[in-house]
Amino acid sequence: MKRVGVTLVGLLFVASVGTGCIVPRNLFETLKWCAYAPTNFNPERGIYPSEASIREDLRVAKINQGCEGVIFYGSDNTLGQIPRIARELGYAGVIMGVWNPKSEEEMRNAIAAVRYVNGYSVGNEGLTFPYPFGLAYSK
Repeated sequence: MKRVGVTLVGLLFVASVGTGCIVPRNLFETLKWCAYAPTNFNPERGIYPSEASIREDLRVAKINQGCEGVIFYGSDNTLGQIPRIARELGYAGVIMGVWNPKSEEEMRNAIAAVRYVNGYSVGNEGLTFPYPFGLAYSK
């Protein structure tokens, strides 16, 4: 059974059927969640972190901050690998972001990562493109 909730800026879909993930009953209440924005990442300049950089960021967050679940906001380029890397490092929860649901690349990456994901945050900064408040970055 899928549950759908509305966030302040977009939609959150909790995946529970056919994903290969086990969703704990109180997933959002039982884990220490961390919002993740990769180092070595600048979307306005087309600079994406390497998988090694993502792995190190998530390793440090888990050890130093006690993160058990990770939430991130986009899934283009190497960001699409975050769910797999997080699971390999032992994260119990992953909320994968799709910053722009009109991006074919982000949607492909989100679908490809479904076995590692507990849910999706869609439209982190809104669902109207281009964004009405003047963000320069848009695909």
